[in-house]
Amino acid sequence: MPYLVDTGVLLRFTNTQDPQHPSVKQAVESLVGQSEELYMATQNAAEFWNVSTRPLSDIGLGLPPGTVTNLLEQTIEPICTVLVERRTLCHMRQTNKSAPNYMLVAPTSGSPIILSVSAADLARPHCFIYVINSRSQRT
Repeated sequence: MPYLVDTGVLLRFTNTQDPQHPSVKQAVESLVGQSEELYMATQNAAEFWNVSTRPLSDIGLGLPPGTVTNLLEQTIEPICTVLVERRTLCHMRQTNKSAPNYMLVAPTSGSPIILSVSAADLARPHCFIYVINSRSQRT
């Protein structure tokens, strides 16, 4: 089953200082160990870059661009296939802040599972959302 990995998961997977890092790392490594297909959209890569390089004072991680490039190339890309979105705008639904995540469902075929740390911000159009927390649950 394909898993579309949310930006929050990517950030917590690579940030060992994040309190959710251990549970996110365990979930991702478990899926990789089961040979599950993990994907990220180019939108996720852009969001990852923006948050990672944004200053700490602006609720970012304050990492230098070279470090972020290494994280993407050496940590994320070996386990996540990068999807190139097509026709995403025609699938976009204008409903408050859920719309950007709705676009992420469009690049995958079938009914993907979105791997996230928060189900509250995600639209649920014909997909499952697997939320990672101390008691992981499918919503």
